[in-house]
Amino acid sequence: MDLKNGEAREVRSLPSPTEAFEKAKKFVKGNFPVSRLEPKEYRVIEHKYLEVTLAGESGVAKVKIDGATGDVLDYYVEVSPERAGWLVLERYPGYTLKNISEENDNYVVEIEDHSKEIKVLLSKDGKMLKEKDRVLKRELAEKIAEEEAKKIDPEAKVESLVLSDNWTAEFTGVTKVGTLTLDRGTGGLLKVEARFTERALEDLYHRHVQEKYGEDNLNTERITHYKDKGYMNIKVSGSEYIYYARLDTKTGEILEEDRVPKKGLTAKIRQMQLEGKYK
Repeated sequence: MDLKNGEAREVRSLPSPTEAFEKAKKFVKGNFPVSRLEPKEYRVIEHKYLEVTLAGESGVAKVKIDGATGDVLDYYVEVSPERAGWLVLERYPGYTLKNISEENDNYVVEIEDHSKEIKVLLSKDGKMLKEKDRVLKRELAEKIAEEEAKKIDPEAKVESLVLSDNWTAEFTGVTKVGTLTLDRGTGGLLKVEARFTERALEDLYHRHVQEKYGEDNLNTERITHYKDKGYMNIKVSGSEYIYYARLDTKTGEILEEDRVPKKGLTAKIRQMQLEGKYK
């Protein structure tokens, strides 16, 4: 407007609020998983740009439009937490929603079914979805661990079950004890560490001596278990001889074995040597 004569001259024509809202709404609807957005705010920036805000139950969007060309210059879209949950469940049929939280520019959507719990990362604009974690439910992991333990020892029971990188179960049986590692998501058996119990190894060695040497009256005098080295030393007294042995705790194999008479000077010297060897 000329301040001297009052004449006005149009230098730029901007879209009306209705036109701007429709432009923004069409852009958001065509590119993001939000719908039924209604106009909330309209403002002109530097006499050249339009900033339009849309909002509704499914989210909120802010769109910057070039006033001259009508082109979208910038935008921000955020789906609502409820919409985020719905988008995840749409990708995981049969699951139910447990919880929704926020992590940086993402929603963390936790869902579950009868066997698994899953955490899904969903970008706040609703476009990027990534599975963050998948965990087999504790009761099912424990059931699988019991089944696997009983394959090792029919009388085995799971004593503890801990979730770290994977499920780790400690079991105790009549003949064996050990640890099972199960995949955290599927329950598949990854690793088995099992060893014979001291009682089982003692019985095994007694039977060996009875069968090999015909000894019937056996008495265990000492057992020393080196768990870190994976073997057990045993000293057994018979009618005429003393038996020493080293057994592999994982396989039950006799790694070394010696026997010495109970009586006699030479026998006493030999016993002293074997006491050091099998201490």
